[in-house]
Amino acid sequence: MRHWPGFRAAYNGSFRSRYGPLSAEKLAEVEKLLRCGKFGNGFQRHRCTHCGTVLVVPFTCKSRLCLSCYRKKLFGWSINLSLILNTNLNHLHVTFTVPGAISRLLLEKKFDPACMITEAAKCYRGILMRAAGVKGKEYAPGIIATIHRCGNALNYNPHVHLIGTSELVNTETGEILENKFLPFKLARFVWMRHFLNHLVKSGLLTGDERDNFINLYGNGFHVYFKPVKGDDNEILFKASEYIASGYMHNSQIIRVDNRKMTVTFRYKSWVNRSSGEKTYAVTTMDIYEFMARMLYFLPEKAAKTIR
Repeated sequence: MRHWPGFRAAYNGSFRSRYGPLSAEKLAEVEKLLRCGKFGNGFQRHRCTHCGTVLVVPFTCKSRLCLSCYRKKLFGWSINLSLILNTNLNHLHVTFTVPGAISRLLLEKKFDPACMITEAAKCYRGILMRAAGVKGKEYAPGIIATIHRCGNALNYNPHVHLIGTSELVNTETGEILENKFLPFKLARFVWMRHFLNHLVKSGLLTGDERDNFINLYGNGFHVYFKPVKGDDNEILFKASEYIASGYMHNSQIIRVDNRKMTVTFRYKSWVNRSSGEKTYAVTTMDIYEFMARMLYFLPEKAAKTIR
């Protein structure tokens, strides 16, 4: 709250050219956030039936910017997920990424990364179809996917998180085709060519530029596969965690220095794909820059970021 007036005054001169105008929807999310935890906006009274202790809890702000309230809402989303995800099938968590040079190009050209969800889903289906050796529109995997516009360090890094079955279902007969082997290494090249061709069709790249990127990235674009294992509840929780997690959480913030006007936060910088061991880094950012990026990466209210 203390920095919001100063940030608003500085935004047009310092950030608008990079991050665009502040929409009415995003300003409304800020207004809700500024009222978070205030008892004047309503509260719930809880009384212990054994000891008589009374606990008064203010209503949540439900702002999509709130690092506490919105995350609670996202994890509650797993209840709805239980209605559409068949835990009897095998599921994979697949992350489709693009390299830094492509990310910078997309940022410069003000590319809307929401379409990456559809493109990643098409690519994933194609990989399964090739592995199963079948053709036809009637075959489809179960897929739910989301777009993350930034990396863990609040850097522009659009990538897709997808939860998909490794099986294909014949939607006409109900037949289930199991895939005992998936071409994980080939997926890198399939995704690279698929996405670059999409950028050419969208007019963001020329054919020559696409070919140059293909030659530049001889190992393709990184695509990470991770099995989603566990009992029914564990699979639902892990799927909702992968798909519905926000891009920042209160627990990541180490320090806010109001005198120096900085925010210091911790973020996951690396994951060993073999052992699962996570490596963390710490960064310090100007507080206005932090606020500008949080607003920039917040999807518009009507945007479909999960499909």
